[in-house]
Amino acid sequence: MLGRDGAERLEALGDWVSRHSPAVRGIRRGLPHGHFYGPTALSDDGRTLFLYVLDRPNDYVVVRGLRN
Repeated sequence: MLGRDGAERLEALGDWVSRHSPAVRGIRRGLPHGHFYGPTALSDDGRTLFLYVLDRPNDYVVVRGLRN
C-alpha cells in the first residue's frame, strides 16, 4: 500500500510528465558521453535537444561539440 507521501510524489511526477511530455515521450538517444555532464535526449524528429540538468547549475551549463 502506498502512503500519503508516496501518493503525493507520484501525483507530482505525473504532473511533471504531463507538462514536459515532449522531453520524455517519443525521444531517442541524445549526445554521446562526454559532451554534457548528465543525461540528454533528442526529439523524434532530431530538431530538439533535451538536457536533463539534475542539479541547479552554479553559473552556466556546458555542452561540448555542438554546431548549429
